[in-house]
Amino acid sequence: LATSGTKYTVRWNDSYQGDGTKTGDISVTAYWYSDNINIFTTTDSGYTNGISFTASKTGYVMLRVNRYGSGGNGSYAIVYGDMDANPLPLIGTSISARQWTPNTISAASQYYYFLATSGTKYTVRWNDIEQGDGTKTGDIVVSAYWYSDSINIFPTTDSGYTAGQGFTASKTGYVILRVNRYGSGSNGSYALFYE
Repeated sequence: LATSGTKYTVRWNDSYQGDGTKTGDISVTAYWYSDNINIFTTTDSGYTNGISFTASKTGYVMLRVNRYGSGGNGSYAIVYGDMDANPLPLIGTSISARQWTPNTISAASQYYYFLATSGTKYTVRWNDIEQGDGTKTGDIVVSAYWYSDSINIFPTTDSGYTAGQGFTASKTGYVILRVNRYGSGSNGSYALFYE
């Protein structure tokens, strides 16, 4: 049941975009139960940012899930949240300031988050085979966005060890860091850092 004027976000986890634990590939459509009017049309990817909408009325919202194609069979998960009163669970792993967080990557995107304070300057750095201290085997790209509204803080960036990616927080809220391989042959170890 959606309430008029409230902002909602729908997010789903599948094999195409997710945490690597799902085997199915799905698409999702949302529409009003009362009159079948679409809220958002069939959409394939909804894990990273989800699909957000502000309810134009109070009523039941139907979510229709379909396989993305004939080979899309398998598992998935779907969740929604009122972004003001009941936000979606944070995705990924919490990281601490001024501590290198090591990991390895092989396929799926990996996510990290930290709480930023409005007006504070932050720098995100990563250590990989392309630019680092010579101890890492993976080649990664990193992007950052606000959890609350999915607005980008910095776009997908390849190298971030020497200078890092700096930004001044425009508000207080959670920052999501998304890590992807640079390419299909970029599997291996890396480490992530912020201060």
